[in-house]
Amino acid sequence: MDFGGDWGFNKINRASILRELHRKLRNFEGMTWAEIERATGRSGKLNHSIRIDRLKTSVQNRLRELRLLEEHDYLYSLHFDATGRLWGIKDNEIFYILWWDQDHTVYPVTKRYT
Repeated sequence: MDFGGDWGFNKINRASILRELHRKLRNFEGMTWAEIERATGRSGKLNHSIRIDRLKTSVQNRLRELRLLEEHDYLYSLHFDATGRLWGIKDNEIFYILWWDQDHTVYPVTKRYT
């Protein structure tokens, strides 16, 4: 877990967010990766990998600081709510938590039809 930078866990200042993260992670524990990756919403897949070279420069710079940029090609995003995402590295069946992105800024997307 990263405790620095713009998306570090040091930015979480409310216990309610941590409780919600814990509750949702417990739900994921009972699922296979195939089930997690099949979950869809109005805009498509909820949980998915993103190529690091498609992420903002500031994200790539933070990964470089953490010495993770050269080791990995993808980050994985777990959908929690309308804007909240848990980012990490998926290595086979293991998800290594990296960041909590409350405002969907690690990989911002524009909504269709707006």
